[in-house]
Amino acid sequence: MVNILAADLTEKNGTSPPRQLKEKYARGIVTLFPYLSDPYAKNGYEHYYDGESGTGYLGWRIKTIQRSAAKDRRSSFGESAEGSSGKDMSGGPTVRRETQFFPEASLTVDECQEAMSLMRHSADEDLVKKKMKLTFFHRRNMLLDPQQSSNILSVFPRFKDVKGLVIFYYYC
Repeated sequence: MVNILAADLTEKNGTSPPRQLKEKYARGIVTLFPYLSDPYAKNGYEHYYDGESGTGYLGWRIKTIQRSAAKDRRSSFGESAEGSSGKDMSGGPTVRRETQFFPEASLTVDECQEAMSLMRHSADEDLVKKKMKLTFFHRRNMLLDPQQSSNILSVFPRFKDVKGLVIFYYYC
């Protein structure tokens, strides 16, 4: 609920909504849901937003949104989006990157087609897992291609019937 309200606040009023508006939202929460009111607080809604200290669930969530927006602005201006750990945090699931998963798995197109055919008709789950490992780069390229990504389960139907295959690749 706090995430939804903070998103609404920032969508309508920018990443720094006025204090009075945050208090109004906090007051609205305890008005609509009286059992969420804090009986030991002065007004009952201070744990959602306290205007004096700027704290509370809404205040904290809005500060997180502000930090994320600032990070996005920094990264859009070409600054590094690295965190304190030194790892590059930019990218996403559609970014092509060098992978270190299976360096021995460089199959030719014909070998990949042969492995896919063998997987389709084999009942040996260990063999299917091994061939899935070998065809990883082909699947990855298919997923990154918008025209081919919707066909992944028809080209690799064994994802549907080999138990643990999705979990297996999550941990590999």
